[in-house]
Amino acid sequence: MNTYKYLLIGGYAAAHAAHAIRAREAEATILLINAEKHLPYERPPLSKDAIFDISITPQQTEVFNQAWYEANNIELLLNTKVVRVNRDSRTVILESGSEIGFEKLLLAPGASAKKPEFEGADLPNVFSIRSWQDIEPLRDAIDVGGKVVVIGGSYLGVEIASGCLKRGLDVTIVDSHPGPWSKFASPELQQFIQSSYEKLGAKWVFNQKVKSVGGQGKAQNVETEAGLLPCDFIIAATGATLNTDLAKECGLEIDPKHGIVVDELLRSSDKAIFVAGDCACFHDSSVGRRWHTEHYQNALWQGAIAGANMAGDSQTFDHAPYFFSDFLDLHMILRGDPQGGKNTKVIGDMESGEFIQLYANDEKIVKMALAITHNKPKSEKIAADLEPFVKSNRSLNSVSKSDFSGFFGT
Repeated sequence: MNTYKYLLIGGYAAAHAAHAIRAREAEATILLINAEKHLPYERPPLSKDAIFDISITPQQTEVFNQAWYEANNIELLLNTKVVRVNRDSRTVILESGSEIGFEKLLLAPGASAKKPEFEGADLPNVFSIRSWQDIEPLRDAIDVGGKVVVIGGSYLGVEIASGCLKRGLDVTIVDSHPGPWSKFASPELQQFIQSSYEKLGAKWVFNQKVKSVGGQGKAQNVETEAGLLPCDFIIAATGATLNTDLAKECGLEIDPKHGIVVDELLRSSDKAIFVAGDCACFHDSSVGRRWHTEHYQNALWQGAIAGANMAGDSQTFDHAPYFFSDFLDLHMILRGDPQGGKNTKVIGDMESGEFIQLYANDEKIVKMALAITHNKPKSEKIAADLEPFVKSNRSLNSVSKSDFSGFFGT
Protein backbone atom coordinates (compact mmCIF):
# COMPACT_ATOMS: atom_id res chain seq x y z
CA MET A 1 0.00 0.00 0.00
CA ASN A 2 1.28 3.45 -0.93
CA THR A 3 1.03 6.19 1.68
CA TYR A 4 1.18 9.91 0.88
CA LYS A 5 1.80 12.82 3.17
CA TYR A 6 -0.97 14.71 1.39
CA LEU A 7 -3.92 13.03 -0.28
CA LEU A 8 -6.29 15.38 -2.11
CA ILE A 9 -9.73 14.25 -3.28
CA GLY A 10 -11.44 16.55 -5.75
CA GLY A 11 -10.91 18.74 -8.77
CA TYR A 12 -10.65 22.52 -8.92
CA ALA A 13 -10.15 23.21 -5.18
CA ALA A 14 -7.83 20.21 -4.85
CA ALA A 15 -5.59 21.52 -7.65
CA HIS A 16 -5.21 24.84 -5.85
CA ALA A 17 -4.47 23.00 -2.62
CA ALA A 18 -1.73 21.04 -4.40
CA HIS A 19 -0.23 24.29 -5.66
CA ALA A 20 -0.21 25.78 -2.16
CA ILE A 21 1.34 22.68 -0.59
CA ARG A 22 4.08 22.40 -3.18
CA ALA A 23 4.96 26.08 -2.72
CA ARG A 24 5.69 25.27 0.94
CA GLU A 25 7.06 21.74 0.77
CA ALA A 26 9.29 20.85 -2.15
CA GLU A 27 9.69 17.15 -1.37
CA ALA A 28 6.43 16.03 0.27
CA THR A 29 4.48 13.28 -1.49
CA ILE A 30 1.18 14.50 -2.95
CA LEU A 31 -1.54 12.48 -4.67
CA LEU A 32 -4.64 14.08 -6.23
CA ILE A 33 -7.59 11.77 -6.95
CA ASN A 34 -10.35 13.04 -9.23
CA ALA A 35 -13.48 11.09 -10.17
CA GLU A 36 -13.56 12.78 -13.58
CA LYS A 37 -11.36 11.71 -16.48
CA HIS A 38 -10.17 15.25 -17.13
CA LEU A 39 -7.52 17.21 -15.27
CA PRO A 40 -9.08 19.63 -12.75
CA TYR A 41 -10.75 22.47 -14.63
CA GLU A 42 -12.81 25.63 -14.24
CA ARG A 43 -16.56 25.00 -14.47
CA PRO A 44 -17.92 28.50 -15.30
CA PRO A 45 -17.00 28.23 -19.01
CA LEU A 46 -19.25 25.18 -19.38
CA SER A 47 -22.54 27.06 -19.16
CA LYS A 48 -21.24 30.34 -20.55
CA ASP A 49 -19.36 29.20 -23.64
CA ALA A 50 -18.44 25.54 -23.99
CA ILE A 51 -21.88 24.11 -24.75
CA PHE A 52 -22.29 26.61 -27.57
CA ASP A 53 -18.76 26.67 -29.03
CA ILE A 54 -17.22 23.38 -30.17
CA SER A 55 -13.78 25.00 -30.46
CA ILE A 56 -13.55 25.14 -26.65
CA THR A 57 -11.88 22.01 -25.28
CA PRO A 58 -11.33 20.62 -21.78
CA GLN A 59 -7.64 21.50 -22.07
CA GLN A 60 -8.51 25.19 -22.40
CA THR A 61 -10.30 25.14 -19.04
CA GLU A 62 -7.65 23.27 -17.04
CA VAL A 63 -6.35 24.84 -13.83
CA PHE A 64 -2.87 23.47 -14.58
CA ASN A 65 -1.76 21.35 -17.52
CA GLN A 66 -0.23 17.88 -17.38
CA ALA A 67 3.29 19.27 -17.59
CA TRP A 68 2.75 21.32 -14.43
CA TYR A 69 1.78 18.28 -12.36
CA GLU A 70 4.77 16.36 -13.70
CA ALA A 71 7.20 19.23 -13.08
CA ASN A 72 5.94 19.57 -9.51
CA ASN A 73 5.97 15.83 -8.82
CA ILE A 74 2.26 15.72 -8.03
CA GLU A 75 0.78 12.31 -8.75
CA LEU A 76 -2.66 12.01 -10.32
CA LEU A 77 -5.35 9.35 -10.31
CA LEU A 78 -8.06 10.47 -12.74
CA ASN A 79 -11.35 8.76 -13.51
CA THR A 80 -11.03 7.19 -10.06
CA LYS A 81 -13.69 7.10 -7.37
CA VAL A 82 -12.98 6.94 -3.65
CA VAL A 83 -15.70 4.89 -1.96
CA ARG A 84 -14.62 5.01 1.68
CA VAL A 85 -12.42 6.91 4.11
CA ASN A 86 -11.10 4.97 7.09
CA ARG A 87 -10.14 7.52 9.72
CA ASP A 88 -8.70 4.98 12.15
CA SER A 89 -6.18 3.53 9.69
CA ARG A 90 -5.74 6.83 7.79
CA THR A 91 -6.58 5.16 4.48
CA VAL A 92 -9.02 5.54 1.61
CA ILE A 93 -10.54 2.69 -0.40
CA LEU A 94 -10.97 3.07 -4.15
CA GLU A 95 -13.82 1.61 -6.20
CA SER A 96 -11.31 -0.93 -7.52
CA GLY A 97 -10.69 -2.14 -3.96
CA SER A 98 -7.20 -0.63 -3.76
CA GLU A 99 -6.17 1.05 -0.52
CA ILE A 100 -4.10 4.23 -0.20
CA GLY A 101 -2.73 5.72 3.00
CA PHE A 102 -2.45 9.37 4.00
CA GLU A 103 -1.12 11.58 6.75
CA LYS A 104 -3.39 14.51 5.87
CA LEU A 105 -6.46 14.41 3.66
CA LEU A 106 -8.36 17.07 1.72
CA LEU A 107 -12.00 16.47 0.87
CA ALA A 108 -13.11 18.74 -1.96
CA PRO A 109 -15.76 16.59 -3.65
CA GLY A 110 -17.93 19.49 -4.84
CA ALA A 111 -21.54 19.01 -5.82
CA SER A 112 -23.56 17.08 -8.39
CA ALA A 113 -26.43 18.30 -10.55
CA LYS A 114 -29.68 17.71 -8.70
CA LYS A 115 -31.73 15.10 -10.52
CA PRO A 116 -35.11 16.52 -11.53
CA GLU A 117 -37.98 14.83 -9.73
CA PHE A 118 -40.65 15.10 -12.42
CA GLU A 119 -41.84 12.18 -14.52
CA GLY A 120 -39.89 11.86 -17.76
CA ALA A 121 -36.67 13.34 -16.36
CA ASP A 122 -34.75 10.30 -17.61
CA LEU A 123 -35.68 10.78 -21.28
CA PRO A 124 -32.59 11.04 -23.51
CA ASN A 125 -33.04 14.68 -24.52
CA VAL A 126 -33.43 16.00 -20.97
CA PHE A 127 -30.02 17.43 -20.12
CA SER A 128 -28.23 18.91 -17.13
CA ILE A 129 -24.83 20.58 -16.94
CA ARG A 130 -22.23 19.98 -14.27
CA SER A 131 -19.18 18.51 -15.97
CA TRP A 132 -17.44 18.13 -19.31
CA GLN A 133 -19.06 14.75 -19.87
CA ASP A 134 -22.43 16.55 -20.08
CA ILE A 135 -21.27 18.84 -22.88
CA GLU A 136 -21.02 16.76 -26.06
CA PRO A 137 -24.60 15.38 -26.18
CA LEU A 138 -25.95 18.82 -25.34
CA ARG A 139 -23.86 20.42 -28.09
CA ASP A 140 -25.46 18.02 -30.57
CA ALA A 141 -28.97 19.01 -29.48
CA ILE A 142 -28.16 22.71 -29.71
CA ASP A 143 -26.72 22.24 -33.21
CA VAL A 144 -30.02 20.71 -34.36
CA GLY A 145 -31.85 23.71 -32.90
CA GLY A 146 -35.58 24.21 -32.43
CA LYS A 147 -37.47 24.80 -29.21
CA VAL A 148 -35.70 24.45 -25.88
CA VAL A 149 -37.27 24.64 -22.44
CA VAL A 150 -34.84 25.68 -19.72
CA ILE A 151 -36.05 24.66 -16.27
CA GLY A 152 -34.78 27.01 -13.58
CA GLY A 153 -34.17 30.75 -13.41
CA SER A 154 -31.00 30.67 -11.31
CA TYR A 155 -27.53 31.79 -12.45
CA LEU A 156 -27.15 28.61 -14.46
CA GLY A 157 -30.56 28.72 -16.11
CA VAL A 158 -30.18 32.37 -17.06
CA GLU A 159 -26.73 31.76 -18.57
CA ILE A 160 -27.88 28.71 -20.52
CA ALA A 161 -30.90 30.58 -21.87
CA SER A 162 -28.60 33.39 -22.98
CA GLY A 163 -26.40 31.04 -24.99
CA CYS A 164 -29.41 29.36 -26.57
CA LEU A 165 -30.77 32.73 -27.67
CA LYS A 166 -27.42 33.60 -29.23
CA ARG A 167 -27.59 30.33 -31.19
CA GLY A 168 -31.03 31.26 -32.54
CA LEU A 169 -33.12 28.78 -30.55
CA ASP A 170 -36.70 29.33 -29.46
CA VAL A 171 -36.26 29.66 -25.68
CA THR A 172 -38.76 29.26 -22.85
CA ILE A 173 -37.61 29.45 -19.22
CA VAL A 174 -39.80 27.81 -16.57
CA ASP A 175 -39.27 28.73 -12.94
CA SER A 176 -41.22 27.90 -9.80
CA HIS A 177 -40.43 31.33 -8.34
CA PRO A 178 -41.91 34.74 -9.23
CA GLY A 179 -38.83 35.89 -11.15
CA PRO A 180 -35.24 35.09 -12.16
CA TRP A 181 -32.46 35.11 -9.54
CA SER A 182 -35.21 34.94 -6.94
CA LYS A 183 -32.93 33.89 -4.08
CA PHE A 184 -31.29 37.31 -3.93
CA ALA A 185 -32.60 39.74 -6.57
CA SER A 186 -35.01 42.58 -5.85
CA PRO A 187 -38.28 42.71 -7.82
CA GLU A 188 -36.92 45.54 -9.99
CA LEU A 189 -33.75 43.60 -10.80
CA GLN A 190 -35.84 40.54 -11.63
CA GLN A 191 -37.91 42.68 -13.98
CA PHE A 192 -34.74 44.00 -15.63
CA ILE A 193 -33.51 40.46 -16.31
CA GLN A 194 -36.92 39.31 -17.51
CA SER A 195 -37.40 42.20 -19.94
CA SER A 196 -33.81 41.92 -21.26
CA TYR A 197 -34.58 38.37 -22.35
CA GLU A 198 -38.06 39.10 -23.62
CA LYS A 199 -36.66 41.76 -25.96
CA LEU A 200 -34.70 38.96 -27.64
CA GLY A 201 -37.73 36.69 -27.94
CA ALA A 202 -37.43 34.52 -24.84
CA LYS A 203 -40.56 33.52 -22.96
CA TRP A 204 -40.81 33.15 -19.18
CA VAL A 205 -43.21 30.94 -17.23
CA PHE A 206 -43.09 31.92 -13.55
CA ASN A 207 -44.65 30.43 -10.43
CA GLN A 208 -45.00 27.09 -12.19
CA LYS A 209 -43.52 23.72 -11.29
CA VAL A 210 -42.88 21.11 -13.93
CA LYS A 211 -45.32 18.26 -13.38
CA SER A 212 -43.99 15.92 -16.06
CA VAL A 213 -42.25 15.63 -19.40
CA GLY A 214 -43.98 13.73 -22.17
CA GLY A 215 -43.18 12.35 -25.61
CA GLN A 216 -42.60 9.23 -27.68
CA GLY A 217 -39.16 7.98 -26.66
CA LYS A 218 -37.92 11.52 -26.08
CA ALA A 219 -39.11 14.75 -24.49
CA GLN A 220 -41.57 16.58 -26.75
CA ASN A 221 -43.46 18.66 -24.22
CA VAL A 222 -43.25 19.98 -20.69
CA GLU A 223 -46.37 19.91 -18.55
CA THR A 224 -46.79 22.67 -15.97
CA GLU A 225 -49.82 23.58 -13.92
CA ALA A 226 -50.61 26.16 -16.61
CA GLY A 227 -50.51 23.73 -19.54
CA LEU A 228 -48.19 22.09 -22.07
CA LEU A 229 -45.06 23.65 -23.55
CA PRO A 230 -43.82 22.00 -26.78
CA CYS A 231 -40.07 21.40 -27.01
CA ASP A 232 -37.33 19.65 -28.94
CA PHE A 233 -35.15 19.25 -25.86
CA ILE A 234 -34.90 20.34 -22.23
CA ILE A 235 -32.07 21.68 -20.10
CA ALA A 236 -32.66 21.31 -16.37
CA ALA A 237 -30.89 23.85 -14.15
CA THR A 238 -32.59 22.79 -10.94
CA GLY A 239 -29.79 23.13 -8.43
CA ALA A 240 -27.06 20.93 -6.99
CA THR A 241 -26.62 18.29 -4.32
CA LEU A 242 -23.55 18.46 -2.09
CA ASN A 243 -21.32 15.39 -2.33
CA THR A 244 -21.04 14.67 1.38
CA ASP A 245 -21.41 10.87 1.34
CA LEU A 246 -17.74 10.11 2.06
CA ALA A 247 -17.72 12.51 4.99
CA LYS A 248 -20.99 11.17 6.40
CA GLU A 249 -19.92 7.56 6.17
CA CYS A 250 -16.65 8.16 8.01
CA GLY A 251 -18.39 10.05 10.80
CA LEU A 252 -17.36 13.66 10.21
CA GLU A 253 -19.67 16.35 11.55
CA ILE A 254 -22.22 17.34 8.89
CA ASP A 255 -24.62 20.25 8.69
CA PRO A 256 -27.73 18.86 6.94
CA LYS A 257 -28.09 21.94 4.73
CA HIS A 258 -24.57 23.29 4.31
CA GLY A 259 -22.20 20.33 4.18
CA ILE A 260 -19.08 19.29 6.09
CA VAL A 261 -18.52 21.41 9.19
CA VAL A 262 -15.07 23.03 9.36
CA ASP A 263 -13.26 25.34 11.77
CA GLU A 264 -11.54 28.62 10.97
CA LEU A 265 -8.58 26.74 9.43
CA LEU A 266 -10.89 24.64 7.20
CA ARG A 267 -10.30 21.52 9.30
CA SER A 268 -13.16 19.08 9.76
CA SER A 269 -14.09 17.50 13.08
CA ASP A 270 -11.07 15.24 12.40
CA LYS A 271 -8.12 17.64 12.42
CA ALA A 272 -6.18 15.57 9.88
CA ILE A 273 -8.97 16.03 7.33
CA PHE A 274 -9.43 19.41 5.65
CA VAL A 275 -12.35 20.51 3.47
CA ALA A 276 -12.62 23.09 0.68
CA GLY A 277 -15.11 24.23 -1.93
CA ASP A 278 -18.84 23.67 -2.27
CA CYS A 279 -19.05 21.18 0.62
CA ALA A 280 -17.27 23.26 3.27
CA CYS A 281 -19.69 24.54 5.91
CA PHE A 282 -17.70 27.39 7.43
CA HIS A 283 -18.37 30.34 9.69
CA ASP A 284 -18.26 33.38 7.45
CA SER A 285 -17.38 36.45 9.51
CA SER A 286 -18.40 38.76 6.66
CA VAL A 287 -22.03 37.57 6.79
CA GLY A 288 -22.14 36.51 10.44
CA ARG A 289 -23.29 32.93 10.02
CA ARG A 290 -22.23 29.42 9.09
CA TRP A 291 -22.99 28.38 5.50
CA HIS A 292 -21.46 27.09 2.27
CA THR A 293 -21.05 28.77 -1.11
CA GLU A 294 -21.15 27.04 -4.48
CA HIS A 295 -18.86 29.10 -6.66
CA TYR A 296 -15.53 28.52 -8.33
CA GLN A 297 -13.89 31.60 -6.76
CA ASN A 298 -14.74 30.31 -3.30
CA ALA A 299 -13.28 26.91 -4.26
CA LEU A 300 -10.08 28.61 -5.44
CA TRP A 301 -9.67 30.63 -2.24
CA GLN A 302 -10.54 27.76 0.08
CA GLY A 303 -8.45 25.23 -1.83
CA ALA A 304 -5.39 27.46 -1.57
CA ILE A 305 -5.99 28.19 2.12
CA ALA A 306 -6.66 24.55 2.99
CA GLY A 307 -3.48 23.47 1.18
CA ALA A 308 -1.43 26.12 2.96
CA ASN A 309 -2.83 25.07 6.34
CA MET A 310 -2.23 21.39 5.65
CA ALA A 311 1.42 22.35 5.15
CA GLY A 312 1.57 24.19 8.48
CA ASP A 313 0.14 27.68 7.92
CA SER A 314 -2.69 29.11 10.02
CA GLN A 315 -4.58 31.10 7.42
CA THR A 316 -8.23 31.98 7.93
CA PHE A 317 -10.87 32.56 5.27
CA ASP A 318 -11.85 36.23 5.24
CA HIS A 319 -13.25 36.97 1.79
CA ALA A 320 -16.61 38.61 1.24
CA PRO A 321 -18.85 36.26 -0.77
CA TYR A 322 -18.25 36.52 -4.50
CA PHE A 323 -20.47 35.50 -7.40
CA PHE A 324 -20.41 36.45 -11.05
CA SER A 325 -22.45 35.76 -14.14
CA ASP A 326 -22.13 36.54 -17.85
CA PHE A 327 -25.34 36.61 -19.88
CA LEU A 328 -26.57 38.27 -23.07
CA ASP A 329 -24.07 41.14 -23.46
CA LEU A 330 -23.97 41.81 -19.71
CA HIS A 331 -21.64 40.96 -16.84
CA MET A 332 -22.77 40.75 -13.21
CA ILE A 333 -20.68 40.85 -10.05
CA LEU A 334 -22.12 40.24 -6.57
CA ARG A 335 -20.14 40.82 -3.39
CA GLY A 336 -21.47 40.34 0.12
CA ASP A 337 -24.34 38.48 1.73
CA PRO A 338 -26.91 37.27 -0.85
CA GLN A 339 -29.49 37.60 1.93
CA GLY A 340 -28.27 41.12 2.60
CA GLY A 341 -31.70 42.64 3.08
CA LYS A 342 -34.81 43.99 1.40
CA ASN A 343 -33.84 47.66 1.45
CA THR A 344 -32.32 48.52 -1.91
CA LYS A 345 -30.85 51.45 -3.77
CA VAL A 346 -29.92 51.68 -7.44
CA ILE A 347 -26.96 53.84 -8.41
CA GLY A 348 -26.69 54.50 -12.12
CA ASP A 349 -29.18 53.66 -14.85
CA MET A 350 -30.71 50.19 -14.68
CA GLU A 351 -32.37 50.54 -18.06
CA SER A 352 -29.00 51.10 -19.75
CA GLY A 353 -27.41 48.07 -18.09
CA GLU A 354 -24.77 50.13 -16.26
CA PHE A 355 -25.63 50.23 -12.56
CA ILE A 356 -24.89 49.12 -9.02
CA GLN A 357 -27.65 47.94 -6.72
CA LEU A 358 -27.12 47.96 -2.97
CA TYR A 359 -28.95 45.72 -0.49
CA ALA A 360 -29.23 46.74 3.16
CA ASN A 361 -30.56 45.10 6.31
CA ASP A 362 -33.33 46.37 8.58
CA GLU A 363 -30.89 48.87 10.11
CA LYS A 364 -30.17 50.21 6.59
CA ILE A 365 -26.57 48.93 6.69
CA VAL A 366 -25.34 47.79 3.28
CA LYS A 367 -24.57 44.06 3.27
CA MET A 368 -24.50 43.27 -0.44
CA ALA A 369 -23.61 45.12 -3.62
CA LEU A 370 -24.35 43.96 -7.14
CA ALA A 371 -22.91 45.54 -10.27
CA ILE A 372 -24.03 45.03 -13.87
CA THR A 373 -22.16 46.37 -16.87
CA HIS A 374 -21.57 45.72 -20.57
CA ASN A 375 -17.81 45.96 -19.98
CA LYS A 376 -16.10 42.76 -18.77
CA PRO A 377 -12.83 44.38 -17.57
CA LYS A 378 -14.87 46.93 -15.64
CA SER A 379 -16.81 44.14 -13.93
CA GLU A 380 -13.56 42.49 -12.87
CA LYS A 381 -12.26 45.73 -11.37
CA ILE A 382 -15.46 46.50 -9.47
CA ALA A 383 -15.37 42.97 -8.03
CA ALA A 384 -12.24 43.92 -6.10
CA ASP A 385 -13.49 47.41 -5.21
CA LEU A 386 -16.76 46.12 -3.77
CA GLU A 387 -15.16 43.78 -1.22
CA PRO A 388 -13.91 46.48 1.19
CA PHE A 389 -17.09 48.44 0.53
CA VAL A 390 -19.46 45.68 1.69
CA LYS A 391 -17.25 45.07 4.73
CA SER A 392 -17.37 48.73 5.78
CA ASN A 393 -20.93 48.71 7.21
CA ARG A 394 -21.98 51.80 5.29
CA SER A 395 -25.37 53.33 5.83
CA LEU A 396 -27.51 52.91 2.72
CA ASN A 397 -28.53 56.57 2.78
CA SER A 398 -24.92 57.75 2.87
CA VAL A 399 -23.89 56.04 -0.38
CA SER A 400 -23.80 58.02 -3.62
CA LYS A 401 -22.46 57.72 -7.14
CA SER A 402 -19.22 59.37 -6.06
CA ASP A 403 -18.39 56.24 -4.02
CA PHE A 404 -18.04 54.36 -7.31
CA SER A 405 -16.38 56.98 -9.49
CA GLY A 406 -14.12 54.38 -11.10
CA PHE A 407 -17.09 52.32 -12.21
CA PHE A 408 -19.07 55.24 -13.59
CA GLY A 409 -16.08 57.16 -14.94
CA THR A 410 -16.84 60.28 -12.94
